[in-house]
Amino acid sequence: MKTRKRFLVMVAVVGMVALFAASAHAGWHLCTVVQVGPGWGNTYVRLTPDGGGFPDNQWFRPRSDSVKEMLATALTAMANGEKVLINSTLAGDYPEIKAMYMGTPP
Repeated sequence: MKTRKRFLVMVAVVGMVALFAASAHAGWHLCTVVQVGPGWGNTYVRLTPDGGGFPDNQWFRPRSDSVKEMLATALTAMANGEKVLINSTLAGDYPEIKAMYMGTPP
């Protein structure tokens, strides 16, 4: 019985570590907009994170139902020298931006 409990605890700990490691880079990131524009049937935003989280000059795709709004936000941030706060899972070659806000968080 003792061995079984130890095994279950070990499996739970390993599972939690794997879960946190996989989602460590997912979430909110404060970024500088480097480039933005359409190409090959999509809109792309090139971002550099402030404080890491993903490589500099990473290309992203805005969520398909918010392309125009995110494009406007990214262009406004570039024009005004502001940062953007994005939410992305960072999955794939061109991660999807789920949300984008201009400005520095409080």
